[in-house]
Amino acid sequence: MQRRIEPRLVDYLYQNNRLLIHAPTWIHEGNTFGLKISNWHWRLIAVLFLEKIGQQNIVNKQQLSEKLSIFLLGNEKFKQQKIADLYHDLEINNYILQHGNYILVRRLPRWKNEKQQKTLKI
Repeated sequence: MQRRIEPRLVDYLYQNNRLLIHAPTWIHEGNTFGLKISNWHWRLIAVLFLEKIGQQNIVNKQQLSEKLSIFLLGNEKFKQQKIADLYHDLEINNYILQHGNYILVRRLPRWKNEKQQKTLKI
């Protein structure tokens, strides 16, 4: 799996003591059309952006949208709709709260630890 994504992202995960196999299950949900990368990869990047912002912190929606839009094909209207869909999914999962031009990171998707990973295999 690690060979299919950008090496800088794999390095970032490694430097932060993260493994792709422990990524939140939320990244495997949904099916966004019009991505330059795979759906799970885009959702993983969204999770990492939220982590960088930090739980209970606020970000300008436009700034986050600009960072996410580079991974989408199509015109600006199409990109904004796909990003709105992603925000909606994050909101219904109680990860974010949208308010006007801002997003509050309510909680972060949980990464599995090795113990949870072993339990899943059993």
